[in-house]
Amino acid sequence: MITEGITDIKEVKELCDIATEIVGLEQGSLSSKSRKEPYALARPVVANICLNKGIHFVTISKVLNRDRSSIYHYQKKHAYNFKRWLQYRSLFTKVFNTYKESKKEQKTFLTKQDLRSHLLSNGVNTSNGEVYIIVKSGVLKTSIRTSYKDFSNQLEKIRIALFDYEYKIDVQL
Repeated sequence: MITEGITDIKEVKELCDIATEIVGLEQGSLSSKSRKEPYALARPVVANICLNKGIHFVTISKVLNRDRSSIYHYQKKHAYNFKRWLQYRSLFTKVFNTYKESKKEQKTFLTKQDLRSHLLSNGVNTSNGEVYIIVKSGVLKTSIRTSYKDFSNQLEKIRIALFDYEYKIDVQL
């Protein structure tokens, strides 16, 4: 089975926005080809926070418009940079803390049944299909079975239902 994180691109872009705001760059500019110091400082910070969250190398490289091997390099140099490069350590800490604070404001569910009933009460329904939409909120996880035909409708209903909540969506084919 193939699993892909639907919300991972959104998470990487959110971290890019936080980093560019802190560094003083234009929003969305981390994907540019510039090698100036503010960009060279912010990209590995974003990449390493994403890697710590379990986001795949390929997803990060797509958003940052970098080769996948650059993300491997950022990961390899993280410990050294964090220990010896004051600017890197400072930016990493600021971006990580800002991101963590933004996530605290989002709601979570207490039980798996609460999550599932919230989705069902907001129009999300299951069917005998070949696609599984896996919804994670905090440590809770539920899967919604749907067909290829109804996939995008169900995905949109889930996004609307969980707008104020902390969630991650994976798709299993």
